[in-house]
Amino acid sequence: MKAPFRWAAVFVGLFLTGVWGMGCVQKTAGLEVTGTVLPPHDGREELARVVLVQSPKLGRQIAAVDARHEWAGDLLKASVTLASKVDTTQRIQYRFVWFNTEGLEEDSGGDAWTPLVLHGRESRTVQALAPNASVRTFQLRVRF
Repeated sequence: MKAPFRWAAVFVGLFLTGVWGMGCVQKTAGLEVTGTVLPPHDGREELARVVLVQSPKLGRQIAAVDARHEWAGDLLKASVTLASKVDTTQRIQYRFVWFNTEGLEEDSGGDAWTPLVLHGRESRTVQALAPNASVRTFQLRVRF
C-alpha cells in the first residue's frame, strides 16, 4: 500500500512544481525580429535579419515581411513591416529593444509596449529611433 501512495505523492509534487514553474514564466514576445547593421562591404552597408517565432499561434496570424534600417544623423532608425495572415482583426503589442556593438542592451527609456491593430490581411510598418549612437542592433518584439 505504500508504493501507490509514494507514486501519487511524486505525481502531485511534479504537477505542483510544473504549475508553479509555468506561473513564473512570462512570455514577453511571441515573435521577434532582430536586425544587425553589418560593417560596410564593397561600400555598401547591409542589415542581417533574423525572425524568431516563439508562439505558433501568433506565427500563424502575423508575419514580419520586411525589416530595414536607415540613419538619422548618427542614430539607427529601424523599420519592420508586420502583416496579418488572417481575415480577422488582430490586436497586438510591440516594442523595440536596442543593443550596442558589444551586444549589450541599451536603455530604451522603459518597457512600454505599443498597441497595434491589424485588420484582416493588412500590413503596417512600425519604426523607432535608437536611444544613442552606439546602437547597431535592434529587436522588435511582438505579442498578443
